[in-house]
Amino acid sequence: KFEAVDTGGSYVGWRYRNDLIIDGVLNILGTSGNEVIFTSSRDDVYGGDSNGDGSASRPGAGNWGNIKINNASSTINYAIFRYGGLNRSYRTSSTQYYDTYMLWVNDCSPTISNCQFEHAYEKAIYYYADQNYDSTPQITNNTFVNCPYGIYFQGSSTMSTTPTITGNDISNGY
Repeated sequence: KFEAVDTGGSYVGWRYRNDLIIDGVLNILGTSGNEVIFTSSRDDVYGGDSNGDGSASRPGAGNWGNIKINNASSTINYAIFRYGGLNRSYRTSSTQYYDTYMLWVNDCSPTISNCQFEHAYEKAIYYYADQNYDSTPQITNNTFVNCPYGIYFQGSSTMSTTPTITGNDISNGY
């Protein structure tokens, strides 16, 4: 069993297209003014010049991959996600595809609240429901800025999927 708990004030600077897959519990328990930061290693706003190149590089949407959650018990509160959302590529006979989301909620029921999502490559939160599980994700009081899709739901679950999505603010997106 894996459980990661962060109570705020941490910074994670991702390298190009890296991701994190959580098959256990992920509890991010930041507070207002003491958020947990997930951003590009090129983003000098948080964490300073973590890649050591001065101002030679600039962050951009899709600099890092995604965080994938596969456990219903996870809680993400007061986190900031910036410049992520472009990861694994795979190819069919004629087309190449990419995972294009910063936070991937995979058939589970986490609570995601009071977070900021900025500069996603495409989808800030991607919820996928295509298994045989009841799910009730809670996505409340989050801010989405410069994310083409703030919250994106997809799937055809045979079980009940009843999300609570309230109090979210989406600007400069679709």
